[in-house]
Amino acid sequence: MNNSNILGWYAKRLAVAAFLIALLQVSTAALVAYVGASGLSDASHQGAVVAFSLTALVVGTLFSTVVHFFIMSVASVFVFLGIAFVRNGRKNNDNVGGTPTPTAAGDAALKSFAKAFVIVVLLVAAGLALYQSLGLYVVLSAVSHAAGLVLLATVMTFVVTLIYGTAVVGFIGGVASIMVAILVAFFGGRSGSAAK
Repeated sequence: MNNSNILGWYAKRLAVAAFLIALLQVSTAALVAYVGASGLSDASHQGAVVAFSLTALVVGTLFSTVVHFFIMSVASVFVFLGIAFVRNGRKNNDNVGGTPTPTAAGDAALKSFAKAFVIVVLLVAAGLALYQSLGLYVVLSAVSHAAGLVLLATVMTFVVTLIYGTAVVGFIGGVASIMVAILVAFFGGRSGSAAK
């Protein structure tokens, strides 16, 4: 498989992922708007509420898919560059004559940090998603008696917020980790040279 085939394969899957995320996000917003508007308006306006919700679903999904695809494409470039940078900075051979090198210890530390980083990001994102979905549940329950739709909107909001929260918290945490690593390397190098 040559590079153009790999890019085409990846772009198709990225487009599918962008569409699914956009559909989930827009359908959640449309459902919340429908439940809220239905609870606040009388029966004579239900047709307009449904029409608005369906129009927002179709148009919003198309627009959001394009936006998500662009953002995910840019993010993919940075991820690939970061992986290439880390891999080029490491030695290919972790053992010299069966003896572990400092690179092997560094790889183990990097994997341990990555696991802890992912766990922390997921916990923070889940906390944010729980907070937002519970707040939405309280508001929708106050204006609507459609308990099933309110519960569905709450669950969908939790999932959407978890996805976006994971991306945002992961990005912020990744940038912060890189900055800390640069500062540690810079000041560690300066202290090492001063000791000499």
